[in-house]
Parts: sequence; structure tokens; C-alpha cells
Amino acid sequence: MPKKFGAVEQNQVISKARKRRLPVQIFLKNGNIIFGKIIRYDVFCLLVKTSKANMIIYKHAISTIIPHKKKKKSKKKKEKQQKQTKKTMPTKKIITNKNSIHRYKKEQKINKKPPLGPQK
Repeated sequence: MPKKFGAVEQNQVISKARKRRLPVQIFLKNGNIIFGKIIRYDVFCLLVKTSKANMIIYKHAISTIIPHKKKKKSKKKKEKQQKQTKKTMPTKKIITNKNSIHRYKKEQKINKKPPLGPQK
């Protein structure tokens, strides 16, 4: 049985795009371009989810497959998201007024119970 050159590399690209759920651009031999995500594949065909419908494309009709990488968020967008999450997260307020501390100490003195047992 003759070896099929390029079949291993082809399947590696297709499987990585499917596992990572990357959008791919598929150029067909007749000139059509299909943009979507690969859902499943086998030896002979691909199942691609496009914006309109799911499509079965035979591998022998494919000219080129270009996977698109997900764009990384810029630092500014990350900082904005962090600021927004900080605003929405509830925070505990600690009162450090001298009056509140003084009141707290008085309450502690009043609420102290005498020790149990014989007193000397």
C-alpha cells in the first residue's frame, strides 16, 4: 500500500483547529471560500459550522486551510476589566475613628465578667 504524503500533517492541523475551536478559512478548489469552525472530521470529509449552517466538505475538494489565532487582549483592556470587577466586588469597611475605638474599649471593660472561683 503506497504511503500518503501530507496526510499526517493535514490531520494534525485539522485536529488542533478542532480541539482549540479556532475559526478556520477553507479555500476550495473551485474558488469558494468557507469561514467557520471544524466540528468533526474523518478520513474523507470535514463537518464545518458556519454562520449560516453546518456543512460537510470533502477533503479532496479542499485547496487550503488557514486557522485563525484568537486575538490576545491588550494590557489596557485587561486593566479596564480588572477595574470593573473591583468596582462590582463588595468590600469591607474598617472604621478607625478614635471615638469608635474608645467606645469599643469601654464596652470591653463593661462586658468583662469577674473570674470564677475564690478571689484573693
